[in-house]
Amino acid sequence: MTTATDGSSATEALAHQPHLVSSLSSLYLSEELADVRLAVNGGAPFPAHRFVLALGSAVFRAMLWGGRWADGRPGEGSGAGAGPPPLVRLTEEDEGAAARFPEFLRYLYTGRLELGVGNALALRSLAEKYDAPALRAACDRFLLERVPEAGARGLALGWRRYALFAGLPALERACDDFLAHNLEAVALGDREQWRGLEQAQLAALLRRSDLVVESELALARHVLRWLEGRPESAPGLLPLLRYPQMSGPELEELQAEPGSPGELLAQLARAQGLGVSRESVLGKEAVSRLHGLDSRPLCQRLYTGRPWGAPWRLDFFSSLTKTVLCKEFTTSGFRVQSKWFLTFHPKGERLVVQEERPVRGSVRLPAPPGAKRRCCCCPGLYERVLKDNDRAALHCKIVRCHSGSKATHEHQVSVLFHRFLAGRWLVCDLKTFNVPHWQDVKIDDLLPAPERGKYVSQAEDTLSLHLIGHTNWRKI
Repeated sequence: MTTATDGSSATEALAHQPHLVSSLSSLYLSEELADVRLAVNGGAPFPAHRFVLALGSAVFRAMLWGGRWADGRPGEGSGAGAGPPPLVRLTEEDEGAAARFPEFLRYLYTGRLELGVGNALALRSLAEKYDAPALRAACDRFLLERVPEAGARGLALGWRRYALFAGLPALERACDDFLAHNLEAVALGDREQWRGLEQAQLAALLRRSDLVVESELALARHVLRWLEGRPESAPGLLPLLRYPQMSGPELEELQAEPGSPGELLAQLARAQGLGVSRESVLGKEAVSRLHGLDSRPLCQRLYTGRPWGAPWRLDFFSSLTKTVLCKEFTTSGFRVQSKWFLTFHPKGERLVVQEERPVRGSVRLPAPPGAKRRCCCCPGLYERVLKDNDRAALHCKIVRCHSGSKATHEHQVSVLFHRFLAGRWLVCDLKTFNVPHWQDVKIDDLLPAPERGKYVSQAEDTLSLHLIGHTNWRKI
């Protein structure tokens, strides 16, 4: 309200939008003032109001006021006592979208909707079909952020197929990343889902070096299971395995698998490996030859097995203070053994020093700026905080590398971040860092404070990481 200089009221600004929205929302499924009915796939009709539909959907605007749907246009008989409003028959080929149509209609009236992993895809499809841009954008954001939850429920492949169909490259990449980082969970958890992978998609996964698997042997076994009943696909997939990453006994074990194309595997192993296995010493000729192959057999994947890294579970995470945790593990491959040492500050870094102030004559020197007395019984003992922050710093160093020459290879460390979803731990993120020989590499904030809650299981109060050490061979 504004007041004139003589004290009389001049104007008053009203803001009754909530009342207006509430009145509009009350019309959802109401026969009052309804001037159209919508029937989906021959189901019971929903009473609706043209102006509401037109406000929320450009397609409904064109449909109800255009000439194409004649029975949906207003006519002379739409007044009181003239019978029910005209009926518009809608067809939804996807039964999932048809089942979610009432939720979509409620959104047009109320602007409110509860998105979930089970309904987001269908609602996004309806928003796309009926041109509801705000809902479509909200669904796009939700789908992109909830790929891990969808994957935990076995929906990642379905979401990926939809992303490919709808032209959503970011969602397609996110689904591919989830499948690559949780390939064994998909292959072992749902046989039909694993068998439902298309050959081109499986081939694309096999070309990735960030594929998270226990070992190359375990990956090869999953591929052989996919190939059951599809022998014609073997020549396109088996060359993408990285045979030098398997030992001699593992190759023999793979060739002895039931239904395994043993001779083809032997030929590929010979062509790729030139007699090289993880127990061998890599010469310059082998390195140069193997770097030229499409499958990049010398490039280590993200193997979670014992020779390549170690899990790191931080239990009772909520009760941890700003402390430092240490981890040591050893990796080996091609007769190069590397010993890694890491320190981690999961809740941040705090460094406190204690110092005793000297006495000059009969007078003790005053405390330094910012220092506090350590205790009342030690009047000259003070402590000073040199560092206090919330950054989860990780320090990583190779303390031993058994190799003839540092020029032949370089090292990296990858950290896998798990989330506890649907009763199991799944990889939902990873970060990789270069670690030069003999240098202490500091990652200033491995897990920023706003993100930590996402990775800590509320049920177990645990942060689950997995460390993987890489040895990458250079072409000489």
